[in-house]
Amino acid sequence: MEAGFAQNELVDFITTKKYARDPLGLANAMAGLPTMTWQVSHERCSKIKYAQWPTFPFRVFKQIETIWNRRETYPTLSRVQLFRQEIENISKTVMDIDPESRKKFKKENYLRSYLANDWRNLRLGIEEVEKSQSHPGQVPFLILAAFMRNLGKPRTARDTLLIEQEKLP
Repeated sequence: MEAGFAQNELVDFITTKKYARDPLGLANAMAGLPTMTWQVSHERCSKIKYAQWPTFPFRVFKQIETIWNRRETYPTLSRVQLFRQEIENISKTVMDIDPESRKKFKKENYLRSYLANDWRNLRLGIEEVEKSQSHPGQVPFLILAAFMRNLGKPRTARDTLLIEQEKLP
């Protein structure tokens, strides 16, 4: 009975459009199953702050999605040019707070560095997705998947050289 209840609650949560594509929301909703409804679990767990959230891969996805959603703003740019422009516009540093002293300090924006340093792999992923006729809502997911595949491929000395040459400033 508990498994059936949990399955029904999960289906109810997933069909609620308000929480679509929110992995933390899904985790919060599922945390209390099967002892409480997803709504109660979500409400209670959403009050908890997670130091590790959002995870780095999720931040990469959200950045890709944000850039993709700006495509209407720059209709004359190709998708590759749009991504290049927007990555170059990301701040190179971010403000952080030292947990002990509570002092603010600047540090490297690792998300920008990650995308800029692996620009070749991201560009190849964007070009691969452009060739397919995909629904616009799927494109950020497909770009991330292609980017990750490219990062996971074995590299030759030539690949390493090309990646180094194509790094963004």
